[in-house]
Amino acid sequence: MRRAGFRRGFPQNTALLVGSVPVFVWIIFGVWFRWELPPLQAYYLKIYWECSKGASNAGNTSEIQWLYKSASGRKSLPVIPHDVEFSGAGFLPVVLSPAARQDGWTKLVKLPAQTWPSPELEAFFQRDIYDGRTFSQVIAQPMLLVYIVPFIFLFGVIYLWHDIAEEWRQLYAGPFRDDLIFDFPVLKQRFIASFNEWEEGRDASLKARSSNSGRDAEQTTIERANTSSFQSIESSLLSTVKPIVQAASPVKPIRRLIFPGAQAQQNGDKASHPWDESQWIE
Repeated sequence: MRRAGFRRGFPQNTALLVGSVPVFVWIIFGVWFRWELPPLQAYYLKIYWECSKGASNAGNTSEIQWLYKSASGRKSLPVIPHDVEFSGAGFLPVVLSPAARQDGWTKLVKLPAQTWPSPELEAFFQRDIYDGRTFSQVIAQPMLLVYIVPFIFLFGVIYLWHDIAEEWRQLYAGPFRDDLIFDFPVLKQRFIASFNEWEEGRDASLKARSSNSGRDAEQTTIERANTSSFQSIESSLLSTVKPIVQAASPVKPIRRLIFPGAQAQQNGDKASHPWDESQWIE
């Protein structure tokens, strides 16, 4: 199959529309959770969901870490809604509110995990934390906004219909090389033919690579043979020149003395002359 055809006909608009759906859902829940839900309700939301699922059976339990407010010299007490607020950093950071600090509380403390019966925990949350609303009623607001996302997706499809149709036509033309048809035997034959063509191209590429590697190996062998022959010729030439150089080496140098008589004695092949005092070298 021709990968270039697939790459050229990739449905970008379709991918953009499909990928935007979870992004919109995440944004809706994130904005609601961070700016619409009160801080204490946001802190206990996950536990409220877990105990709501298990409340149908009286024997189910849920694990919870209670949030308390504390101060030096005072007994710690459970946090109530107006005791906490969101801080500016992170997704779910809660801190003491100014009203709680004015009352003398200095910090928030998480107690160790405890296990409570799910029905009791759900009843407590519904009555004291979530203003009598069930978990389904709490998340009803963001869910209503989530229901708008399919309409946004449908609007995008209608707006980009021609571009989407052209993208899918090009994507189809990558392996099948034709307009959209729905004859499955024909599609199967064309797909097999395209796959066979891709295999032939792959085999041809592999053969070309192997032939190139063989040609490079042969060239390397020839270069090594030429280099070895040149080295042998060079070594033979050096071996023939070496005796000549040794034969042509200079004779022993003549030692020169300050006394002419002594020098004459050293050169026995020349006639000696009588020495006179006028030849003395001062």
